Amino acid sequence: MGHQFVREPLRAEEAHRLANACKSVEEKRIVWTLLDTALRVNVGAEAFDAISHVKVQNFAAEAKSLDAARMLEIQPQKHYTLAAALIRAQVARTLDDLGETLIKRMTKIHHKGQEALADYRRRQQRRTDEHITVLHNLVAVTKGRDTARKMLAAMHAVVGDQAEQIFEDCETHAAYAGDNCASLLWRFYKSHRQTLFELLGEVRLVSTSRDTLVQDALEFVRPYWISRRDWLALDPDKPLDLSWVPEKWWKLVTGSSNRLPTQVDRRQFELCLLGSMHTLVVIQSRVPGCSFSRRIRSGSAGVAS
Repeated sequence: MGHQFVREPLRAEEAHRLANACKSVEEKRIVWTLLDTALRVNVGAEAFDAISHVKVQNFAAEAKSLDAARMLEIQPQKHYTLAAALIRAQVARTLDDLGETLIKRMTKIHHKGQEALADYRRRQQRRTDEHITVLHNLVAVTKGRDTARKMLAAMHAVVGDQAEQIFEDCETHAAYAGDNCASLLWRFYKSHRQTLFELLGEVRLVSTSRDTLVQDALEFVRPYWISRRDWLALDPDKPLDLSWVPEKWWKLVTGSSNRLPTQVDRRQFELCLLGSMHTLVVIQSRVPGCSFSRRIRSGSAGVAS
């Protein structure tokens, strides 16, 4: 037999304790569920839109300072006003926490990617030194005064049978140029994927400008939350604007250098999109009903920066 929520209003001290108890993503999800009642009660919160934010905050602070007995002594109109303001404030705080959790989790994933890149470079240092030696010897050959035929033979002698391996190593190294750890992030992201999508399901992002590129991308990928497809086809009749995708991510996301792609890699698209929220969504968007106004500097620890 399934469980049902008993929709009884949260007491002020309970809402305050819950909003301050969140230490992890899982806890925030639990708190979100527990505050479901408050969200239901929060219907009609737009009535506060005509009242200054400072005044609403003062109402909420006053409600927190009163116990149940003192609250009952107040005139009903003020009683309900204070209670509604407190609910609005606590719901806003929870939404703030959820939004901040999303940002912190993606930042942590990016930091792990940077650590993995540093570890890769340490492990590849010997090979890198060997390739630098090969490059040095090739340049030395070109500085000689031999004929072109002899120079070509000398260059072949330097490379030997390592040509294919050197080429592959250079391709791999080029993918990480400019501290680009994008291709290393999936293994750190996949265990958090469900939680992050659930957070996005609760925290609706609304652009405060006319630029809705990231919102459009999020709406595009949301139906594929449980998909196992490797590639997602782009509708030629409804082209998805990918101008927000950073250059270092382009080939990973689209699989080519073509600026008019026909498909995107689902995994890399998700990673790039959620990482871009550090510098795009957080600056341009807000969570409805909350006071979230954190600003992340462009070029901070965003995954897609």
